[in-house]
Amino acid sequence: QPDIQIRTNRGRRDVRAELLSPADGADVMARYARRNPKMAPQLMKLCGAHIDGKEADYREVAEKGLRFVRLEPRAPDVRARR
Repeated sequence: QPDIQIRTNRGRRDVRAELLSPADGADVMARYARRNPKMAPQLMKLCGAHIDGKEADYREVAEKGLRFVRLEPRAPDVRARR
């Protein structure tokens, strides 16, 4: 699990990256699709997947085609700032 730094318009953040298993990625995508029913199909299209909007489709894409990475905030390393 590598420690990385990401940049956004709001600045930099230290995070830990964790590659999710296909099953965990499928769970993440299914939850995202339920919470964001308009954006989820657009996201899949952007990723090159054409689906009809069923939860099973999101799960299949995530299990067979996409890999998901979880980014968790890291506490600042006080020693590194000295």
